[in-house]
Amino acid sequence: MMYVRMFTNIEDGEPSVSLYEMDDDGHVYRQAQVHANGSRFAPEDMLLSHALNVGHIMTHPASEEISEEDFDLIWIELDAERPFRRRIPDPEQNWSGILEHRERNYELVWLAMGRLDEEWTLVPGFMCLYVRGPMTHAWSMHKAVFLELPIQWQAFSLAA
Repeated sequence: MMYVRMFTNIEDGEPSVSLYEMDDDGHVYRQAQVHANGSRFAPEDMLLSHALNVGHIMTHPASEEISEEDFDLIWIELDAERPFRRRIPDPEQNWSGILEHRERNYELVWLAMGRLDEEWTLVPGFMCLYVRGPMTHAWSMHKAVFLELPIQWQAFSLAA
């Protein structure tokens, strides 16, 4: 994974900082944009429907590669502002949910604490949201979060 910080101006001319966690092919796993009016996150506020041009980003004069540790320190600070957290009954607790997308029910888990086995895949853009199934299911959930499809939540226990 690569971690990039890019300094830019948004539409109104105000300065902003964009953070990207992406693989070598340009698929973005986590993205946030911070500016004077607040923060925007992928996938809640922005959806990247295709991979980014890694070469262009890495040679852009306003971008710099940062360490995973630096990225995570910034991300943890921003994460509490995420709009998606308002869609969970209590983001400090574990929850399971069902989300219907494209005529299929996906099992989700919001895991505020604990660990899941390998049948669960982390949804790109999140540190706590998992879907049962392969990475293709995780990318589907990434898009479904952007669409704000309803999720039926219930309490989740790791002992269950």
